[in-house]
Amino acid sequence: MISGLLVVLVVIGLMSSALLARGGKAGPETANPYWFLLSGANILLALHVLGLLLPETAFVPWTAVVFAFAGFAAAGLRELSLWTHDLLPRPGNREFIMEVILIVTGVVTANIMSPQLPDVPQFAVIAVVLVPLIMVRWASTRLVAPTRMSG
Repeated sequence: MISGLLVVLVVIGLMSSALLARGGKAGPETANPYWFLLSGANILLALHVLGLLLPETAFVPWTAVVFAFAGFAAAGLRELSLWTHDLLPRPGNREFIMEVILIVTGVVTANIMSPQLPDVPQFAVIAVVLVPLIMVRWASTRLVAPTRMSG
């Protein structure tokens, strides 16, 4: 059951990163390929959590989490650039509330899963659940063509 959930999360992450990398309905000028770094980190974490990638080593989840933070930083800077150039609207309260709800949902889900994965560090379980959920939130910004701001 957990392996199926992790596979679904990896697929969701890949689909979200593909949408973000293409720009979706917002157009190719809003493309942000840095989201693929997060998807790659999520794949590494999922493989490690499932015991398919060096399950006896502790450096794999730490490496993947550092890789994810680097991806978040690069993707975040690109998103900031898109807002600065008025290619995408800045997130409002609704988006921030959505993100908080997804983070809380991810942490609760990971805490429920963690006892069933006793050999896996809890931070790795939390990260493997959270990364795709956050990517879904950001992919939602590319599902609708933004209204251009004139100024």
